[in-house]
Amino acid sequence: MTRRRDRHARWRQDPPKGRREAPTTSRSRREDRTTERSVPRRRASATVDTKRRRPSRAFLLVLGLLIVGTTVAIGGRWILRQPYFRVQSVQLVGATHESRAAVLRVTGLDLHPELYGLSTATIERSLRVFPWLTSAQVRVSWPHTVTVTMHETHVVGVTSFRKSWAFVGANGAYLGVAPANADLPTLVDPAAGAVWPYARQGAAAVTIASSLPPAFSAQVRTINVDPTGAVSLGMTTPVIFVVGDASNLRAKFTAIASVLKSTTLTPGDVVNVTVPDELTVTSPSSG
Repeated sequence: MTRRRDRHARWRQDPPKGRREAPTTSRSRREDRTTERSVPRRRASATVDTKRRRPSRAFLLVLGLLIVGTTVAIGGRWILRQPYFRVQSVQLVGATHESRAAVLRVTGLDLHPELYGLSTATIERSLRVFPWLTSAQVRVSWPHTVTVTMHETHVVGVTSFRKSWAFVGANGAYLGVAPANADLPTLVDPAAGAVWPYARQGAAAVTIASSLPPAFSAQVRTINVDPTGAVSLGMTTPVIFVVGDASNLRAKFTAIASVLKSTTLTPGDVVNVTVPDELTVTSPSSG
């Protein structure tokens, strides 16, 4: 043991060639101290980076909620697309002139579509192809029922159209072929030809026909439309009442009822009630 210590002491006093220790300078001492100080700093920086990279609890909570919500949404949509949630029952209310098969075909409900995403507005628009229809409401009842409520118009007169008689609806629509002996007022429009006129120029005649009061509606034989769109009523008497447009109808009808009740008219008289408070009577002899 003592020999080893002696050899070690001699080696430090006179180290072997090629292994001489480099002389220690002030610069090397500073570098050593800088290296020693930088090691803990690097370790501290690595610890901070590790803490920064670790996700927070709030982030994990939000991420979890997103995953759960997405799963529920996808799963719920998959469930709603199952056959049980397809249209299986259609309740049809108010359809008198349209067959059930025609309504189902036009609306596409005969294909049993999925109730999820079914557009009631689209179905209501599709029903407009039926001329008797004035309005419709579609209601969805889960899990597989659709209720279609249809409000239909009514006939207000007949007209000559394309060499035959046709029914005219209160909505101005063509409602099909009418018999020649139909006990209804006859709408006469010079514009009637290949095009149905009562949706545009003759619309005032339709409005007046649908608004005739019971006091004298049975006495109206014809409802005439002149080229300007003005309307006159041909009575069974026969006298003519010039009504004009479809404005202020209540006052005009009151004037007509008053004249028929209290005034003696002769065949061919023309009574102008376009201004109800200043009506005039023109006789053929004075005309």
